[in-house]
Amino acid sequence: MTDIPPAPAGFEGWPVYRTSKIVRAAKIVGAVPEPGRVQPRLLLDGQLSILADDIQGKLPAHPIGGYVVIYKDGYKSWSPAEAFEDSATLLQDKT
Repeated sequence: MTDIPPAPAGFEGWPVYRTSKIVRAAKIVGAVPEPGRVQPRLLLDGQLSILADDIQGKLPAHPIGGYVVIYKDGYKSWSPAEAFEDSATLLQDKT
């Protein structure tokens, strides 16, 4: 089996996928206001969450249904569901 890199701190429960790289990712299922912040907290499948501010790059106006993807170096991005699901293979549900 492919060596799965350790999760960045705070992201240990995220599923692991192979795209062109091995990444951690979770589907965005909702968003709630985060006190004191302009951007919301994104609710992810599997009782995970992340602040929208923590995602590099521009989020679409309606990110729900897409994926938050975390790369080995800690970079966090958003991916449309169709693009991610067409290219990703689940390697490990949770680590």
